[in-house]
Amino acid sequence: MKNKLLFCILLSSAICCTTSCSTDSDEVSPADQTVESMVFSSRMYDLFTEEETLPELNIRTGSGTELYTVENKYGLNWHSSTPAIVSVSDNGIIRGETVGTSRISARTPDNMKQASLSVNVLQSEQLDRPLTRDMIYTSGHMLSDNSVMQSFDLGADGYLYCSQVGRGDNNYNVIIIRKQANAANYESRMLLPYAGHGNNIALEQDGADMYVWVGSYGTRSSEGDYTLSQTMARIKYVPGMTLKPSECYEQYWIPQRRNLQASIDPSNDIILFWCTNSNYSTRYIYLYRLSEVKALPESSEQLSFSITWGGESGGPASVTEKPTVVVKNLSQLEPLATITLPQNSPLTVGSSGNQGHDVKNGKIYYYEGAGNNNDGTSLSTATVSIFDFQGNLVRRHEIAAIQDMGALASQGLTSTGYMEPEGIKLHDGVLYCGFASRSTDNVRRAVVLQYDLMEEP
Repeated sequence: MKNKLLFCILLSSAICCTTSCSTDSDEVSPADQTVESMVFSSRMYDLFTEEETLPELNIRTGSGTELYTVENKYGLNWHSSTPAIVSVSDNGIIRGETVGTSRISARTPDNMKQASLSVNVLQSEQLDRPLTRDMIYTSGHMLSDNSVMQSFDLGADGYLYCSQVGRGDNNYNVIIIRKQANAANYESRMLLPYAGHGNNIALEQDGADMYVWVGSYGTRSSEGDYTLSQTMARIKYVPGMTLKPSECYEQYWIPQRRNLQASIDPSNDIILFWCTNSNYSTRYIYLYRLSEVKALPESSEQLSFSITWGGESGGPASVTEKPTVVVKNLSQLEPLATITLPQNSPLTVGSSGNQGHDVKNGKIYYYEGAGNNNDGTSLSTATVSIFDFQGNLVRRHEIAAIQDMGALASQGLTSTGYMEPEGIKLHDGVLYCGFASRSTDNVRRAVVLQYDLMEEP
């Protein structure tokens, strides 16, 4: 039987509860204890300077598969290709020493079995830098409908993809924009009516096609916009196409959860789902294997909560229903980790508004904050919290670049200091932090700052 490791994590106190791996019998023959194979759970792992951790190593013997522990009962020999970058102890604890990339390996005493892992050491102190021109990845561009960028991702095709919610009579649409990063105008767009709020899209390259993971089956709020998506749709990006929720043919669902958002790490076969309970009082993060999620069978399920949609001028009549939808039901899988974010606890992860998240190389990047009053007197806020799958808060930074109103104005980002955080992504060691800027002209512009975490600050 394949052992599953379940993490129950409360980030406000960084408490981790894990199930232990055990054999079916206390009596195990020597042959059953022979190491048959070893493999790390990730292909690549990110450490931050001075961070220490035990990488997750799966050991297969005749009696099953178990996780390696610091007791090192199989007498493995640990090695780092570059100890000045990543050091490793005799029992496998790795430590980030300085920025760079190293390879660690574990070998059986007879050198017949081994496993290796590529480790990047990053510097989050880049987020403490004041604003400079080289930090600006894109700026000054209104996307569509003069509405706020809700999220973004960078495609392997070289394009920037952004999500928005339409304004005015178009506010029932999630708009997916594709554009060159520094182009003044977008190249193409898709419309997703009644989908939700476009929070935290994620891109997945599949051959020549680009797929967007985006919330679907939203419900109309009292203000007339749409939110609280109950499914996660994986849609192929097709310029000019309009897809209602019922026309999105690949949907994922977690019973009794809403406002689904996804981040993916295809290289390490990881997908993260952020969601809330029925009244938004508790927020969760679930981690799964991406391949297992996509391989789930489809089934017809009635959604957990009623939705209201339609009623816009010239559109379908308003409907309140609890639709039955063909979905892939994630409750059939045991998560790799389950994280409960604290509520109403100042200065803790999850206490401010969720503005995005990403998962890469064993780390979760959680983005929070708010724009100012657009009056030039108060400061906008943006916080990046970085934690691992065991619930250890590794780094937490206020983004310094948006704290200097003079620099924001001189770089042409905003004359009033309004920088609302919207979306965060890590690609190849570069952390991209998105913002919706605004000034006295009240034009919403997309801004993305970039931080090379593999450079010394």
